[in-house]
Amino acid sequence: KNVVDDILLLQKKYGIKGVQFRDPTFGLMRGYIEEFCNELKTRNVKIIWGMETRLDLLNETNLKTMFDAGLRNLNVGIETNNEEIAKLNKRGLVEENHQEKLIKFCNKLGIKVSAFYILGYEGDTIETARSTVKYAIKLNTLLARFSISTPYPGTGFYEQLKKENRILTEDFEKYTQFGLVFKHKNLTEDQINRLLNEAFRKYYFRPGYFFKFLKWKIRESLL
Repeated sequence: KNVVDDILLLQKKYGIKGVQFRDPTFGLMRGYIEEFCNELKTRNVKIIWGMETRLDLLNETNLKTMFDAGLRNLNVGIETNNEEIAKLNKRGLVEENHQEKLIKFCNKLGIKVSAFYILGYEGDTIETARSTVKYAIKLNTLLARFSISTPYPGTGFYEQLKKENRILTEDFEKYTQFGLVFKHKNLTEDQINRLLNEAFRKYYFRPGYFFKFLKWKIRESLL
């Protein structure tokens, strides 16, 4: 209820037409999605909104509920599709069939999905990084963002690398997710930079992406 109050206040004060929620645990609290969407509809709040969350917190039912209440874009962190790499980096993977099913369902409904991937995780090799890109192409979301694994200060990852004397720089302005700031065990800085450039090139410069993008543009023009 308080969130909807804030949205109405922003609409009245600034005339906003959309809002993006940055909450990787959106939907974790049981019943929250239904309560939030019901509040929007009951109070006749007309707004387009998006959110960042995990796909294992969602299903077709609550996605439909959110779409009916104005959800139009979804940001999800997929990061890697390699179970061993995920375990090594203390990341939990979403079950692939569930993930792929929901992305297809979002596309059918009209929810744009932006997927985030990380290259240069601990244990990554040229082959596993390319496998991540291949999986991204398979999912074929409207937007794919590839970045380089970055150990932010204050995290366990940073402290472990510092303990191992593998931090290359403490100039935190360079911690942009687009440059290597630690000594990787399998990949050089040049290799990771090449992999990152290759990922964007392979993902966006292909017919499958061009046609998907074109279909979305046509779809939007008809709304």
